[in-house]
Amino acid sequence: MLGRAKLWASMCWFEAQRFRAYPLELVAGILGRIAEFTLYSTFWITVAHFTAPGTINPVDIIGYYMIITGLSPFFYTGLGIAGMTADMIKSGELNQTLIRPINPILHPWAMRTGRNAVDIGYGVVQVAIGMIITGGVQAEALPYLLPVLFNTAAINAAFNIAVGALSFYMTTAADLRMRLC
Repeated sequence: MLGRAKLWASMCWFEAQRFRAYPLELVAGILGRIAEFTLYSTFWITVAHFTAPGTINPVDIIGYYMIITGLSPFFYTGLGIAGMTADMIKSGELNQTLIRPINPILHPWAMRTGRNAVDIGYGVVQVAIGMIITGGVQAEALPYLLPVLFNTAAINAAFNIAVGALSFYMTTAADLRMRLC
């Protein structure tokens, strides 16, 4: 089991190496996330300024926004993994994956994790800052938070696997993926 985990980690690392070849992509990804946060913060600060005092607390809204958007890269919201599976089926790369000693279902996840390394790293920082802004997570909230996080990951994984599996039967799985989103 430890050998397979090391294999998946090395697959993620290999995919993340593209940022060494294209450092501007790394800079653009970070600047894009900072611009998104700046616009969102500016909006809520402006709304709070022009409403009745005490009705809107922009610090809480911004903190919760940072936590939610920081967690989204971890759950692979969207169907990027299903699209990768469809592309692997169309190109024949899945045949090459099946003869290797790796799990063909987790292989696209490892590749996607490496390709989204900037988003995941920025997400960790964003969640930490959001928790500091909002005052952290209280111990009483953990029994509610952990099942929600687990269910989110499980539902997204099941949805990606189901749409990816449809690629075996449909020639235009990418079109199906776009229609479902």
